[in-house]
Formats: sequence, C-alpha cells, structure tokens
Amino acid sequence: MARTLDQRIAEAESRLTRLKQAQASEARKIDTRRKILAGALVLAHATCNEEWGAQLRALLDSNLTTDRDRALFGLPARRGI
Repeated sequence: MARTLDQRIAEAESRLTRLKQAQASEARKIDTRRKILAGALVLAHATCNEEWGAQLRALLDSNLTTDRDRALFGLPARRGI
C-alpha cells in the first residue's frame, strides 16, 4: 500500500525531530565535558597557587548561593539570604 504525501511528510518531520534531539543531546554532552575539564584545571591550579586559590575561594563565596553548592567547596551556609 502506497503511503500518502501527508504520511511521508509526517515521517520526515518525525525523523527531523529525532535528529534535532540527538544534535541537542550531543551539544549538551560536549558542553558538560568542557565544563568538567575547565573546572578540573581551575581546581588543580588553585591547589598549587595560593594567590589564585584565595581568589577562587572569594569568587565561589560571593557567587554560590545555595547551601548545597557551598558545601561542595567547604564554604559555610549563608544565613538570611
């Protein structure tokens, strides 16, 4: 049985949607990997350079707002914010 033009269009649109989802998923994976690698580099540098380590701790302290995130870096919980 031959498919109608509308069926073929719907199938093509479905394939396109799946391809776009796969592309977005791959982009997220790449972005996550970049962040992990950059973070590892920054943390490694902070351990061997005291001045940079102090600057990083100050940046983290002023920018991390959730207690959960602050705890990851040994920062005290924020009170009243």
